[in-house]
Amino acid sequence: MSRPEWKLCAMAYGLIVGTALAGCVSTGNDRGVFEFASTAARNAQVALTGLIALDTAQTVTIARSPECLFEADPIAAAVFGSRRPSPQTVLITNTLYIAGHALLGAYLDRKANAPVDLSISADEDLARHTRWRVLQRVYQLATLIGHGAAVINNEAKGIRPFSRFDCGDAQP
Repeated sequence: MSRPEWKLCAMAYGLIVGTALAGCVSTGNDRGVFEFASTAARNAQVALTGLIALDTAQTVTIARSPECLFEADPIAAAVFGSRRPSPQTVLITNTLYIAGHALLGAYLDRKANAPVDLSISADEDLARHTRWRVLQRVYQLATLIGHGAAVINNEAKGIRPFSRFDCGDAQP
C-alpha cells in the first residue's frame, strides 16, 4: 500500500542527499555556492544535515499523528503555518531549509577561510577571519544544540522517524 508522502519523502531525501554531496564535488578553481573551503566544515555540515534530516523524519511522525501530537517548537510551527502541519508541508519546508542551511554553512566557511587581504593590516585581517570563524562556529553549535535537543526530546517521547505514534502512550 503506497502512501502519498512516501513519494514526496523519497524526492525530499534525494534532494537532501544531493545537497550534502554538492559540497563534495569540485568544479575547478571556482567555488560553487555549495562548496566549502575546508574539509572539516564540509564534514560538519554533512553531519548537521543528517541531524536535521532525522529531526525532519521525527516531525513527519508528529504530522502523521495530529490527534495526539503537535509541533512543540514555536518557530517551526510558525514556519509550517500550524502546530499540526501535514507531512507534505514538513518535507517540503525542511528540504528547502536544509538546502538553505548548507548554502549558508558553505558561505560562512568560505568567508572564514578567505585568502589574506593585503589591502588591510595583518591585525585587521586576523580580526576579520576570527569574526567569521566565530560566526561559523556559533551557527554550527546552534544547529547542533537546537536539532539535537529536538531529536532527543522526540525520542524520549517515543516519536520514531516515519512511523505512526500510538496515542495511548502520548506525552506531549
